Amino acid sequence: MRTDDERYCLSIWSKNLFDQRYITGWSPGSSTTATTVTLQDFPRTIGGTLLVKLD
Repeated sequence: MRTDDERYCLSIWSKNLFDQRYITGWSPGSSTTATTVTLQDFPRTIGGTLLVKLD
């Protein structure tokens, strides 16, 4: 969002909004060890940015 004179600008942003988890490692295991899956969990982040031109 911007004002008509473009002096102020407001932005709203997010990272990992839907709380996705990504598989980063996988080991099929064997007859004596279990299968392992490694998940990487990035935190959900929400924020905003306000830009002001000081002309």
